[in-house]
Amino acid sequence: TNLDSAGNPAADGSAVFGANPTSNKAVGGALPTAAASISIGGKFVTAANTLFAPASTGSWIINATGGDAVGAALSATATVTDGSTTSAQIASLITKINALAALIAKIQKKLGVK
Repeated sequence: TNLDSAGNPAADGSAVFGANPTSNKAVGGALPTAAASISIGGKFVTAANTLFAPASTGSWIINATGGDAVGAALSATATVTDGSTTSAQIASLITKINALAALIAKIQKKLGVK
């Protein structure tokens, strides 16, 4: 068996999935197909496999079966959070910074600092 420098089996170009993966949420881009050859860690990847997280929040699950003889069940789970919460926090922080800057200017004026 050929191995790479880390001792992993060399990519043989075999399909990773036994059937097309499914997602419980609509995604941007596309899930890879059963015929796609992808990899992790820089081994055997195609540029056609572009996937973006869903726009809706909550638990996101991708299910597939392995492309090997065993056909083991594969699953990946992630949680998608609402980015607008972060935007609201940033806006609140900017408001507080502006109020602090105005207070500093007021104190400097009372002290006669220019």
